[in-house]
Amino acid sequence: MRDEIILTGHSNVLALGAPTQKSEARQFETVAEVGGKTFIAIIEPYTGRRAPEYWAFAAEACRDRTVLICWNGNQLNATFLIEVSPPADLIIDADEVAGEGRQVIPASVIRAFVKNSLAQLPVVIRQMQDAGAARVVVVGTPAAKDNPERLAGIIRTSASFIKRAADLGMTPEQITVSPTRLRRNLWRILQQETCRVAEAAGAMFVPSPPQSMTAEGYLDPIYAAPDSTHGNAEYGALVRAHLAAIL
Repeated sequence: MRDEIILTGHSNVLALGAPTQKSEARQFETVAEVGGKTFIAIIEPYTGRRAPEYWAFAAEACRDRTVLICWNGNQLNATFLIEVSPPADLIIDADEVAGEGRQVIPASVIRAFVKNSLAQLPVVIRQMQDAGAARVVVVGTPAAKDNPERLAGIIRTSASFIKRAADLGMTPEQITVSPTRLRRNLWRILQQETCRVAEAAGAMFVPSPPQSMTAEGYLDPIYAAPDSTHGNAEYGALVRAHLAAIL
């Protein structure tokens, strides 16, 4: 097995060193050497989706290498990032109490939604396994961000969230962000279900590094990109170091 890790996935892989480029020519590029491991990224324009050709390109080069997959991670935002009426809550720990006036979403509903959003992940994992990957690793995505006021300011300038707000009958100025606990619990369920799906398909799941989170379980601001969900370059470096130490 070579000490080479191919970085693949959706938008959260960009922080790990997989930059986009304007050229349509898909290519590999070594982006980091950490702890004796070489991290190799697939460089291509990122449009929010990955075409089958992208995964086929990764499969062609994965023999005897580790393939790391950052799968989605933002799929709950379209529905839950903007606060709606009646306001929602999500309880997953026995000691949690629903917020006053909030409508509790059954955790089973969220789990079913997440499982459906992960339907193609086992397909991609098997594709890499069949192509001879030494191992396939699915990495957890960054924890939810705290500070809803700051997040509201960010998404009020986002075209996709402005459209979502309009669909809800809101102007950008009326946007508020769902409470931090709701978003944290949504993230926790997303990580749990991603882990289950990955391991059931024979892949290894590596959670987001504990060092990236605050004591309350949110993404530490020093690792946060200036958007609603992603980690920054420092977060990517932390994840690479974590992977190099355990793989």
